Amino acid sequence: MARHVVLLRRDTLLSIAPRALLQDSNRVTELPTAQALSALPSHDIVSIVMDAPVYRAVPDIKEIRSTIRARW
Repeated sequence: MARHVVLLRRDTLLSIAPRALLQDSNRVTELPTAQALSALPSHDIVSIVMDAPVYRAVPDIKEIRSTIRARW
């Protein structure tokens, strides 16, 4: 089963680990902000990895929860 992992990142090195750990059939999408999630189909996202400073973490989590309809 293919997996879709979304990286909300500010550190370019963060993308290396998920790409190395996932198989070729899986997809990793890198986004600069949580607001950019609305452009993706949320039904196939299985994981979101967020690298954000503390002052952005709470607003980003609220944005993710309002954008991605999943079980939390």
